[in-house]
Amino acid sequence: MLAQKTKIAYPFTHVFLIYLKYNLIKFLFFPIIVPVFSGVLGL
Repeated sequence: MLAQKTKIAYPFTHVFLIYLKYNLIKFLFFPIIVPVFSGVLGL
């Protein structure tokens, strides 16, 4: 029963971790990318 629950829970956990990873990347890179893009557009 426990193994079955883990098998069902795993894909959800996996998707959630990927989602968190993408959000983290987004939050880390947007403050870097946005000024760079505005600098490039400013030139």
